[in-house]
Amino acid sequence: PTQYAEDILCALRAVKDRLSIPVVWNTGGYENADTIRACRGLVDVFLTDFKYGTAETAEKYSAAPDYVTAATDALTAMVEVAGKPRWQGDRLTSGVILRHLVLPGCRRDSEAALTAVADAIDPESVILSLMRQYTPDFAPEEFPALRRRVTTFEYEYVRDVAVRLGFSGYSQDADSATAAYTPEF
Repeated sequence: PTQYAEDILCALRAVKDRLSIPVVWNTGGYENADTIRACRGLVDVFLTDFKYGTAETAEKYSAAPDYVTAATDALTAMVEVAGKPRWQGDRLTSGVILRHLVLPGCRRDSEAALTAVADAIDPESVILSLMRQYTPDFAPEEFPALRRRVTTFEYEYVRDVAVRLGFSGYSQDADSATAAYTPEF
């Protein structure tokens, strides 16, 4: 929603008091922390990615060498705004869900990403969704390392790091990495 943040926040100000469901801000994590802080009182749940753990990987795959710093600052603001996860039955009513997609050949980068998060915030202040669903179907030719699926070793390594750092949440089975979950664009 970032490019429309001003308009979305204006609309939320007009209707928030009439909503009976949580407002979810779904983002890739590369956010301005001030934009996130402007969501206070309007957004209940942040569903955010934390894609990379090093400037090198972020530069290589997204041309964003400042990704780790920007995503860490934004995540810190999200936790400040939404607080720790709160549930009403099986519905998350506020908090942060942090998604991390394990990429092939990048287990050390994933470790760096989770460590950066754990250094910035209390791991118990987010719900981790550790994703294994990467499929190489659309990997560009110039990135041969991405032209395969994540191995069980790679995924379990990152999952073990997440547990050691104190994260809890969700992990995925190997069968989540199929093209059936990829939308037709």
